[in-house]
Order: sequence, then structure tokens, then C-alpha cells
Amino acid sequence: MVVGGLAGERRPLDHVLADLRHEASERLSAAGIALNWPLDEEQSDTSVDYVVQKALRSAMREMISNTIRHAQANQVTVRVERSAQTLRLVVADDGVGLPPLGAAGERQGFGLLGLVDRMEALGGAVTLPKVKQGLTVDLLFDLSGRGPRPEAL
Repeated sequence: MVVGGLAGERRPLDHVLADLRHEASERLSAAGIALNWPLDEEQSDTSVDYVVQKALRSAMREMISNTIRHAQANQVTVRVERSAQTLRLVVADDGVGLPPLGAAGERQGFGLLGLVDRMEALGGAVTLPKVKQGLTVDLLFDLSGRGPRPEAL
């Protein structure tokens, strides 16, 4: 990945997502957490540069790490939606969700803030939809890594 980044190597998005799926599966399995990430039947000829690859990898690692450390989850579900220039990655767990706000109205930890910063640097957005159980993180960004914040697919 590092050598490819130095060379400015683009990779097919399908390959990047397959690598992420494999890594998430290995890490979650080792922690005793099931992964529900259906294989994408649709093939894409979209390729992404190193900046986008790194952002996707960092985002997925952060979400999986947080799930393993904090969620007390039994399962993680990942949904991928894409259009010509945007990608939506929705990661949901069935755990305990976020802790309540502190007395000053702030949450502990900086993992989600770092995730928001990385996504916004690529013209992306992070939302945390309200769910009955667990935590859902919805990432949406421009696959070029340079575009304005996408509003919708």
C-alpha cells in the first residue's frame, strides 16, 4: 500500500473493498464478532487513488477497532452503495451504542472526531443515524478525494 501510494498507484475500487472486507472479517472473527457484509454482485470499473484508498482503510479500521473495544457487539453489518463518483459505506453494530453525553455535553474519546476530520478532508461526510440498538456510522464521500461534500448518492 505504501509503495503504491508513493507511485501514485490507482487500484480498482472492487479490490480495495474486497481487501477491507477481508481485514474486517479477520479482526472481528478474532474478537468473536460476526460480520455481515454481503458480496457485491455488481462489478465496477471505478478505480481510486492512494488518498482514497488510505481514507477508506483508516475509516474502516477505526470503526472496527471501536466496535471491538467498546460496543459489546455480536454482529457488524456493512452496506456499500456507490454511484459514478460517490461511495456510501454504512457500518452498523448491534452493541451498546455511544455512551451518554457528559456533564459538559461532550463524549469521551477522539476516534469519531478523527474519522470526521479525515472524511471532510476528502470532501466527505459522516453521520450517525439514530438507531434503536448499537451504533450506525454512515460515510459518504467523493471517490476522487478532491470534490465538495456530496449531499446524496
